[in-house]
Amino acid sequence: MKAKRIRERVLTAAAGMLSVLPLTGVLAATTPIPFTLTVTPKIGGVTQFSFLNESTEPIIGILVEKDTAAGSVKFLKLKDDCLSSGIVETPSYSSSNDVYGAVREVYRGIPTYASATVINSALLVAATNTFPNGLATNLFGAVTSRSQIKTGSFQTPRNSINDFCVQRLHAYVSIPADGTYRFKMTSDDNGVLTYEKTASATGSPHALPVPRLTCSWPHLSWIGLPIFNTYYTYWSWDHFSYSDSTNYFAKGDVVYVAAYAIDTGGGDHIRIGWSYTPADDPTVVVDEVIPLAYLSTQGANDWPDLVRTPIDPTAIAAEPSHTIRIKEIGTLGWGHEYLFTAYFENTLTKATTELWNLPSTRTPTKVTVMGAYGNQGTLILGSTASTELDKQYVFKTDDRPLKLNVQSVDESGNIMTSLNRFTVEVQDPTMSDGLLVSVTNPVSGTFSHPYLRRGMQVRVTVPQAIYFDRAGAFMYASGGDGATQTNAYERYGAAGLSINNSAPTGDATEYEAELQQDLTVKIRWNHQYALRVKQDFTKTGSRLLTEQGTHWAGPLTSGASGSPTHDAMALHWIDAGVDVVDQIDGQILDTSHAGMNLDVRFVPFAYIAEGSALGLYWSPNSTAIRTNRFEVGQAPAARQQVSAFTMRSWATLTYRWKLQYGVRVSSLLSTGGGNLARVYDGAGLVGALDGVYWFDEGTPVNVLARANIDTETSQALSGWTLGDGYYFSLSGGTIDTGSGALSGTTAIPVVDGSPVARWLKEVILPDSPRLRGMEIPSLDRPVYVSWQFGDQVFTDPSVPIGESVFQGMMTALPASVQLAVQAEEPDSVSDPTATVWDPNAACLYPVKPGDYTATWSAEGITATVRFKAVWPALPHYRHIAGAPAVELTPDVNGTFIFKKQAHTENGATIMQASQFTADAAGRSVLQFAEVKKIGRGEPKEYVRIRVVQTVNLSDSLAVNGSRTAVIGRAVRDPLDLANLGTGHLVYQAGVRYNAGIYDGSRLSGIRSADVYDLIKLRSLTAEKVVINPGALPGPVIPVNAHPNVPDANRITVVWYHDPARNDGILWPYAARKYAARWPQNPDEGLGRIVIASEYGSESVDASGADQVIAAATNGAPAATTYVPSRFSGLKVYAQNNPVQPGYNPNEEHALIAPSLRYAAVSPRPQAVYALRNNDLNNLNQQYTSDAYVLVQFFDTLLQESGMRVYTVQKAV
Repeated sequence: MKAKRIRERVLTAAAGMLSVLPLTGVLAATTPIPFTLTVTPKIGGVTQFSFLNESTEPIIGILVEKDTAAGSVKFLKLKDDCLSSGIVETPSYSSSNDVYGAVREVYRGIPTYASATVINSALLVAATNTFPNGLATNLFGAVTSRSQIKTGSFQTPRNSINDFCVQRLHAYVSIPADGTYRFKMTSDDNGVLTYEKTASATGSPHALPVPRLTCSWPHLSWIGLPIFNTYYTYWSWDHFSYSDSTNYFAKGDVVYVAAYAIDTGGGDHIRIGWSYTPADDPTVVVDEVIPLAYLSTQGANDWPDLVRTPIDPTAIAAEPSHTIRIKEIGTLGWGHEYLFTAYFENTLTKATTELWNLPSTRTPTKVTVMGAYGNQGTLILGSTASTELDKQYVFKTDDRPLKLNVQSVDESGNIMTSLNRFTVEVQDPTMSDGLLVSVTNPVSGTFSHPYLRRGMQVRVTVPQAIYFDRAGAFMYASGGDGATQTNAYERYGAAGLSINNSAPTGDATEYEAELQQDLTVKIRWNHQYALRVKQDFTKTGSRLLTEQGTHWAGPLTSGASGSPTHDAMALHWIDAGVDVVDQIDGQILDTSHAGMNLDVRFVPFAYIAEGSALGLYWSPNSTAIRTNRFEVGQAPAARQQVSAFTMRSWATLTYRWKLQYGVRVSSLLSTGGGNLARVYDGAGLVGALDGVYWFDEGTPVNVLARANIDTETSQALSGWTLGDGYYFSLSGGTIDTGSGALSGTTAIPVVDGSPVARWLKEVILPDSPRLRGMEIPSLDRPVYVSWQFGDQVFTDPSVPIGESVFQGMMTALPASVQLAVQAEEPDSVSDPTATVWDPNAACLYPVKPGDYTATWSAEGITATVRFKAVWPALPHYRHIAGAPAVELTPDVNGTFIFKKQAHTENGATIMQASQFTADAAGRSVLQFAEVKKIGRGEPKEYVRIRVVQTVNLSDSLAVNGSRTAVIGRAVRDPLDLANLGTGHLVYQAGVRYNAGIYDGSRLSGIRSADVYDLIKLRSLTAEKVVINPGALPGPVIPVNAHPNVPDANRITVVWYHDPARNDGILWPYAARKYAARWPQNPDEGLGRIVIASEYGSESVDASGADQVIAAATNGAPAATTYVPSRFSGLKVYAQNNPVQPGYNPNEEHALIAPSLRYAAVSPRPQAVYALRNNDLNNLNQQYTSDAYVLVQFFDTLLQESGMRVYTVQKAV
């Protein structure tokens, strides 16, 4: 048994493992064949011979010649089962029959270029065809030997042929019993078997079955694995593979069985057997190697058209001889032994005295071997010190084999199996085609051959280098440093060839010599590891893109960037154990934007170490990756250096680069320059001098400058003269030196909906002067700004009209400025009509919108103030265009006095010195004086500025949706914030209200003092108590509900605002439109008149209760009759002209008459009576009104006119 792998055998053979090439050809020279003969004499005239071939030339014949003198004993025969192969010519080989046994052929071998697929396919083709002799010859070369096996079983001897040969074993098999058969086989190496039935039990030939009766494989000779390119751990002598199919045969049937096997080194054999169950006894299973008794060679070489010759063993007479001559041994290769046993005629003969130790009168025994190349080896048996039997006597030829050893070794001489990439060739000059042995890439890293001969040519070739991957696995061997090295991590370069332990000299990749002695060649190597320098530029391309979609800056692309010590464009091979240091430039400046003062640079900020570059952190087979950072800062080192390391394995350095932007700042005073800029990042102050400061892309940065060069009134930051065109306007920018705000014309770009920066009007930091500047949340481009300083200007960026300049901001001004602007009226205002000075409050009020400048010279300083007057978010007063004139002095004896209209944008006018009117929408500015007494001082007059917002009636109606008004009841609305109970009725023809009790002219110029209890109005509770209703126009009461009335003729009321919230002024501020409807129940003022009761309005309601005319109020009880003490002016409402306001005829013929029900009461009340019921309300198809009676009266208790509505019924 030998342990080996089919994959290794087959594939390495295909790659050029030891190959014996064709051996035919004209012999070029002769060289003796060295061999060793071992002879063992036995009792009874028996002698055992063993021939060891010590030459690369296969032995194909043996001749033993003893002397023929008188008394010389002949050889009688050779033992029946002693031969492994060959044909014995003399003496006669004892066998039973010429056709008894099997035939084995040996083919010259497989070519060096044959792949595993070709070899395996050839075996399969051979096994599945009908085996004409020529087929096997074509596949595997010429037959080098053919022998007949006549002893034992259906098998070859073990280890009996040369390596890299192919053998076939085949025979006709006679079936011993009826039954079901399975064939089995084992071989060394790969093998296949086939069988076909050739004749029936009658002995007569017959045609092959259709389809042919074959096993379903062809099957391999290892256990359970049916494909060639899969391996089994060993080729076993005893472990068989069985055919997948079974076949029934009858006793006497003849089956042709043939097997092929290839040998690529080591042992070899073929064994063929069967397993069957006899039909007459199914309990018996016969499982054996087929005995030779069932085999015949008849016709084996003339397949298939032969007649089976029955097996009939007969004896053959012996023919003694003085010689033993054996031919067609096969290929007895080097290192193999050939054994046989011979018998002398005289059983008392001893080989020790018959074959050697002969007297001088006799001729010594001569032993000759014949080689396959035509060479011979000769040995003369001389004398020995002993003649004992059962002892081995060893005889050697004078010519001894030479040994060749080739080893791939390291510096210490240890064999390196991984460095097995070399070739050994041996040329035999006795062969015309020369090449005897070719070995490429031996697995063990060594090659040895113990059986070479003097004069052979030896050639050893070595690649310039052997390359391995990062895991140490072989990649390729190369003759130079080709581009394919990019994936290699380790290499061994040829360093020289040591011959018989001498120092390496000459060519390191080739050695060639003629063998004259044992030869040892040691291949030595220079061990190197790959150093890779890589560049990581992933952070060098700007996030900001151009319009073309390219990076605004970067990225770096060249591996040579930064000029690393070891070029990143190449692979560097460094001797193992050498210390390595690598450096790279600390920065690369990008000057492509320098013309715009935009600074861009790229810096290596870290490096990634792998392999040996890990330094102290390295360990064998480590897969760790370590990132080490460089110190960059504002001024990185000119050359950054990695930590030194030793090349104990491959190493990789990856430099990581990033993009940085410069923030370039300078400051310019009107009197000269002066380092007033400041640059901050998230960690704090980075720089306080003019210059360039570097930051990573995306860093939050504040680019600031001092608000003033010294004191708060000294020269101030007024803007910049030049900018980067992105964060800072390219043409400069203007800053309000007072407020610190940017001017309206200085814009900050917006990208993706967000500004790229934010202006900081004021930055207060610990231990720092007041600063201003740009907050950049994410630096996406370089920054450049040249700050400019000029005179200090103080700014109020937004002054709502009605407030004074710096109102609520005064304490933020420097103390000296506060004193100056409050000392007196300003020296000048850019528009004198735009402001009003309040001398008592020391305040400047703007009265119209715009940008203005005022200058004060006081308290020893000159203060310049810029302010922007704007309309207030909400007006002080709201007004409806076209409403009655508004009296602006609410009380002539009061403290709030109108002075003048300071500005109007809608043509508002002042009538009668203090009455405001406006017929168009827009704003107006009014100036008032408010008299106040502060502390114990005399009362003073202070300026008050108010803004009136006038809106069109339609706009107000659009805001305030329409509502419903009940006929006969005064219109009330939550919009009546003045609590007047009435408002301005927008008069239009056809509006159906009671015009007799409403006088709208009374609202023109009405004052609060004319209406309210002023003490209560001005109290903390601001009660609006009307004490003079006679000053009001009266209630607005609808009197009809025409179903087709146009929307324009509906009741529209403009309501007045709360005067307590408007400086006591009554402002008409909101309007609403109303749709009239008839009351539906007593709660809504609906009563009834039952004609049949004769009581008129004093009829009881449906429940029998008295009808209420006016609810209880002010301590008075509810009124159920029109008592004269409370109600005056009682009359039936009637207005017969449909084009005049308040149209509603008296279709019911209602009238006022003394009360019938209360005739006994004194004074007798009046009552309302109706004579008709809904028969005149649609006269001549013309609708007038619904059938209701309306009564009008004046309620002396409430001091207000009112109405009552009655429905008419004929009877209950």
